[in-house]
Amino acid sequence: MNEIKTNIAIIGGGALGITLAFWLSKISKIDIDVVLIDENKELVSGTSGTNSFMLQSPLFYDPDSYQKVFGHAVCSSRKFWYKFSDKAQIKKIGTLEIAVQEEMLKVIETHYKWNSFYCPDEKFKMVSKNEIASLEPNLSSFGGLLLEDDATVDYRSVLQNMVEKIKNIKILKNELALKINEKNDGVEVFSENYKILADFVVNTTGPGALKLAHKMGLGKNLADIYVGSYYWKTEPMFNHHVFAISKTSSPKFPYLYPYLSVLYDGTREIGPKPFLVGQPYYRKYGDGWELVRHLFSPPIRPKLKLLFDKEFFNIIAKAGASLVSESYIIEKAKEFIPNLKLLNQKRLAGKRSIIIGEKGFIEPSKMIKTNRTLHVLQYYEPGVTGTPAFAHALARLILVWLGIKEIETDEIEPIPLNEIDPLLVKMNI
Repeated sequence: MNEIKTNIAIIGGGALGITLAFWLSKISKIDIDVVLIDENKELVSGTSGTNSFMLQSPLFYDPDSYQKVFGHAVCSSRKFWYKFSDKAQIKKIGTLEIAVQEEMLKVIETHYKWNSFYCPDEKFKMVSKNEIASLEPNLSSFGGLLLEDDATVDYRSVLQNMVEKIKNIKILKNELALKINEKNDGVEVFSENYKILADFVVNTTGPGALKLAHKMGLGKNLADIYVGSYYWKTEPMFNHHVFAISKTSSPKFPYLYPYLSVLYDGTREIGPKPFLVGQPYYRKYGDGWELVRHLFSPPIRPKLKLLFDKEFFNIIAKAGASLVSESYIIEKAKEFIPNLKLLNQKRLAGKRSIIIGEKGFIEPSKMIKTNRTLHVLQYYEPGVTGTPAFAHALARLILVWLGIKEIETDEIEPIPLNEIDPLLVKMNI
């Protein structure tokens, strides 16, 4: 087994892992070595490179809750993506958030206020039913919100270019991290072919994060489920990203309700169609038996919460009933784009994990911190859009924990570090 020594090891080569390595190399006052470990043959091959191509606005983040940090991260990061991306990698598209029923305009008005709190200088406005019909004749709505500065981004290309700008980094591709062992003088990370000795380790493996934490004895009271998704290509019947706010969509799980998106190459698609999968790794999706084994593996008690969460159960049951067919998508799309025409092409997107505690679903991006490790348990908020600012804040925290001074940068507007605190759970090994 090959052995490598480094200052910081980052497990996971998606958006969070790459941007974290980028900022650590940029803002550390001393040179630090970073090893980036990823299970795939190419970086950004998992959720970050397959689930979303949208540069979104912070519509869904309540500034009076723990979500405030996500809203700040998204608004700050939007400016960064525009500066950092080449013209061919980012295209301004705009987003329409539309009310499927008239009473849902109240929800959109709330989203307008939240967006005004975070991004007051950007271009967005409430629009009438007739204005939406003029912009998008195929949509059916009672009015909504137009966000003119939203875009479509080739995140995989941008992030791969970012890797080339990171100093003192060693990348281990096609290496699945199997175990983390924290000691008084450092941390050992064991992968399939390497033993990495690090001063500090960050676990950003997405769906596999809790599994690695469990092997360290952390978060034993938490369980997870893995959700995969399909997206279907459509006829070019719309020119904006479109989020539909409906009585049938779930406020708790807005990311599981189908939306329309325009990709950077001009492709139109609708998704996601969610379904449960049996294991977290991207190399394979797992079969039905793996799903059954995972659902009934300990800890069982948190997973029983699923049986009592009607919103989640109904979404997964309805979507899973048709498995890989488009019937679920067509049923939902009829509410806001009744004449939608799907092409006979669908793609399998990345996975996400949903963490469950004994009291039910826990907050997105909850993190476990030990003396020498940080575990980001489920990273779907603030999403790829908000990752640069969120990773910048984590890099600053890590340097504080290691006693290393930081260099201030004007490349991104920093978010307050105290807004991260509600997401951190500190544990001892």
